[in-house]
Amino acid sequence: MFKKMMWVTGILSAAAVVGKIYYDTNVVKINPVTLMTNKLRKGSQLSILQISDLHNRTFGKDHKGLLKQIKKVKADVIVLTGDLIDRKTTDFHSIFCLVKELKNINNQVFFITGNHEWDNPYLSELINLLEKHHVKILDNSHITIPFNGDEVQIIGLGKNYGNNTHVKQMIKKDNCTFTILLSHIPNAVRELSGTNIDLVLSGHTHGGQIRFPFIGSVIVPDQGVFPKFDKGLFEWDKGKLLYIDSGAGTTRLPVRFLNQAQISLIQINGE
Repeated sequence: MFKKMMWVTGILSAAAVVGKIYYDTNVVKINPVTLMTNKLRKGSQLSILQISDLHNRTFGKDHKGLLKQIKKVKADVIVLTGDLIDRKTTDFHSIFCLVKELKNINNQVFFITGNHEWDNPYLSELINLLEKHHVKILDNSHITIPFNGDEVQIIGLGKNYGNNTHVKQMIKKDNCTFTILLSHIPNAVRELSGTNIDLVLSGHTHGGQIRFPFIGSVIVPDQGVFPKFDKGLFEWDKGKLLYIDSGAGTTRLPVRFLNQAQISLIQINGE
């Protein structure tokens, strides 16, 4: 009897784990993040939808399931923080469908490349596709957008993320403009201490992709074992925040566990 119960328990536990893996890998959620700043007038609410590390995954036919959620949130800005594709991607139909609809939903869509774009030999085709649909490429460039009487500066890092001299030159010196840095790889913040960057939006880590109870992520790219910056919100410099989205897609192992596929809705409230 005891052995039978053990077998049943084992089978049910295995089924629960498999079910959780399937759900976390294939059902995308919107992760809400709320921040405060005195650089936007009191009562202002700037919402930014961040999509990262899709790795050419499709959620629903032509992303219909994902796009349905995106339409509901009505974000002011959409940012794509790298690895839309995988380094081996050759067919961009999925991304074509996504980008086309994103631009129909929101006119302000910004993109930076990630390491998988850098390694993909067809990167120029992807860039051409994005530009054709009027997505603003922010690799090593910046843009200032008006918002409710204030200005918001968005700066993007590209492949040479280790050289931040040009980034420092782009940052406004007045310290009154809310400044966002898009950097696929979060380690870039190490060289930006003391600058007027208020918020860094990153991806790359996948949050470890597979996480364990009570431990969390064991290893992420570029940080080794038991990383400090794996997913979520961190203070990387005094009063400066880094948000790492754990992403929607997968790489290497095509599974997620205790780390559901996600995109993020970041609401920045003026105070």
